[in-house]
Amino acid sequence: MIKSLRGYREELEYNPNISAAMFTENNMDEVPLHYHNAFEVIFVIDGTCIIGIGGTDYYLVEGDMLFIAPGIIHSITGSKKGKHYLLHVNTSLFREVPESENLLQSFSSFAIYDKNVSEETRTLLRKRMELLWTHYTSEEAYNFFHFYASVIVLFAIAGRANLDIEQSTVMELADRHSDKHREALDSICEYINAHCEYKLVAQDIAAEHGFSLSNFYRLFTAYTGKSFGNYVTEQRVILAKRLLGMTLNANIIDIGLHCGFTSVSAFNRAFKEYAGVTPSEFRKMHGGE
Repeated sequence: MIKSLRGYREELEYNPNISAAMFTENNMDEVPLHYHNAFEVIFVIDGTCIIGIGGTDYYLVEGDMLFIAPGIIHSITGSKKGKHYLLHVNTSLFREVPESENLLQSFSSFAIYDKNVSEETRTLLRKRMELLWTHYTSEEAYNFFHFYASVIVLFAIAGRANLDIEQSTVMELADRHSDKHREALDSICEYINAHCEYKLVAQDIAAEHGFSLSNFYRLFTAYTGKSFGNYVTEQRVILAKRLLGMTLNANIIDIGLHCGFTSVSAFNRAFKEYAGVTPSEFRKMHGGE
């Protein structure tokens, strides 16, 4: 799960012994849109894991693996019960390895290793991820030395597969990941997240950051995968969910109005759309009356 998010940028915490971190996560956990300056590898142990990239949901099943390059915005949507391995690897780990630059470039966006990939490759990848987890959680001598070596082998197996298979999914998302606009869009998203309960005017925000309104709409939608209006509404629902869970005695209508909704019907409609339940149902699920 994300521990620290600035705009869409996740601040990663690596293991103090190596420029990497590894976890087992529940497929039911939801992770909002984010990116980081590290490679992310997801391997589905069992169940189904849904990854959103570029406005498209990719359904991974048991045995599937996904490599996501640094800077690619993605999300995880709660799915069926099960779990997956999650591996973060800083590119500095490869710095002294020959051919590393060419290999890493083969993951220019993201690559999926599913049933379209040979069973031999999928088996090698699965065994390597299992071995990585064994080394990462071990307390034996030189366990991180073994972990480091296994990371290199993992990327070598996947990189060789990229040379041979056309099914490896690669996308170019120039607008979304443009360094030229990322800082401004990060700042805008942070501002919206912190002030979503107030009236937010797209034209004012665009002008403040030097965008024309049409260009702002295009860049913002490409960057977040949502229109400006939908993004603001979603943030208001997120705030309402937090308040409904924290203030069980507060009036639900008051919470909706406080979060920036202009009417009870607008609040109920938006909340049901984004949360899947009504505000009152959500409160009951979280211990309210």
